[in-house]
Amino acid sequence: MAISGYKVFHGDMTNRYGLKFEEGQTYEVNLEENKKKGIRGYGYYYCTRLEECIIFYLDEDKKVAKVTGFENFRGDEENYEGICVARKIRIDKIMSREEIMDYIIGLEESRVVLFITHYKLTREEKNRISEFYSGSKAVKDALAWQKDDKIISLLPNIK
Repeated sequence: MAISGYKVFHGDMTNRYGLKFEEGQTYEVNLEENKKKGIRGYGYYYCTRLEECIIFYLDEDKKVAKVTGFENFRGDEENYEGICVARKIRIDKIMSREEIMDYIIGLEESRVVLFITHYKLTREEKNRISEFYSGSKAVKDALAWQKDDKIISLLPNIK
């Protein structure tokens, strides 16, 4: 069963292990090779919700991709915070900032707050969110955490 979701990369489209990914390509984990190398990785991690995957990469130039996972052994029906693991993953599309903002605008406040606290926003993006959620103290407070277009997060920098 295929499950669609989102995966975040460093700005150069590498993951935290230095593997490079490309839009339109499908990747498969070789479990036997991993065992020989002493790697415990069983698959590619991704999330069913964009705002949940960005917390793993605090880079200010991170890339977000729409992906499809195949041969999932931890899928949406058993998810934890929307995290899935698949033996195969296809990088369907690298999202533009506009596409990311279109996804975020209209979500419930708690999901928007999670996004704001882990994604470097431009002044225009902050204004767009602020206007849409003008009555939300939680969103206003989250926007205040971003100073001088920098992310201020309470989480450690995970690479």
